[in-house]
Amino acid sequence: MIVVQRMSKSRIRHLTRPALGFLIASAAFELLLRHMVWTAHDGPISVVYQRLREGWGVSRWKPDGTRVAPPLAGPRVLVTGDSFTAAHEVNDDEVFTAVLQQRLHLPVLNTGYSSRSPADYVALAPELLGRFHPVWTVIQLETWDLRDDSFNETKTHFVIRGAALVPVTPPEYRLGRLSRALASIRGRSSLVNYLVARWGMFRSSARMPPLFRAANAARPPSEEHRDFPVENEMATMVAAYRGRVTFLLIPSFDDSSDETEERFLAYCRGAGVSFVDLRESFPAFRRAGRAPFGFFNSSFGGGHMNAAGHAAAALLLSRELEEVRRRGLF
Repeated sequence: MIVVQRMSKSRIRHLTRPALGFLIASAAFELLLRHMVWTAHDGPISVVYQRLREGWGVSRWKPDGTRVAPPLAGPRVLVTGDSFTAAHEVNDDEVFTAVLQQRLHLPVLNTGYSSRSPADYVALAPELLGRFHPVWTVIQLETWDLRDDSFNETKTHFVIRGAALVPVTPPEYRLGRLSRALASIRGRSSLVNYLVARWGMFRSSARMPPLFRAANAARPPSEEHRDFPVENEMATMVAAYRGRVTFLLIPSFDDSSDETEERFLAYCRGAGVSFVDLRESFPAFRRAGRAPFGFFNSSFGGGHMNAAGHAAAALLLSRELEEVRRRGLF
């Protein structure tokens, strides 16, 4: 009997030690991640920490969906866009909307949100204009937005109806029991949130063809050769914001523009629509051996804009908006 008791206690120790070690390691990793990639709350303000993949930024967001900026009186300039505008990778005073506010001496409202596209901007226009009453709107775009992203049926997307482009939001995705449980836990645990996000990335990568046999794998038809209605998308956004809009185009950091960028530029020039193309700043970056994209913990010249890229975008926008203001448009 004594031998059995000793064996039981020994087994218990062997079982509890790894479990205890796992719990301690998980708790330590949880605390670490909460300072690396996590959304905390400071009263009504949401604080987003982004220090793990790109950049080393902390951004603060108000309940109305705008990024925190110094209070300033005057007519408002609204800025909407995707993750390039939300810009969790840089601090509040480094994002281009904050720098632009300093240059214009007018309140600039940052309503950027990751994964949005032109279809979202059109669908959200009545709400944004009604809530914030801006005198002018800046819409940030990438060339990808004007092609595949605007017609991605898994999220808000354009549907062609005759000569019109109509934004359509798919029905709310219904989560299963496990997904609902994980969604609840993800809001409370940075570790679980990170693991679920990494699992999603792993599943996406697993669907790709083998690295060294990719050229032999069957590929879906390229979206590059589809004739996307770029000009119609632009006109639809202009109309949604009553013509009081400036476009900020953020192209990739390469040597030449693609067909979509050329069509964007041709439309803006032909229709007399205000625009800024970040490509204008690229030669200066190259001469200095720098890039407007990339961080110390990411690839050079790729990914989201760094602080220098945001400063360059703010400079170009301030020049354009000063000209718009000089012409009495706001």
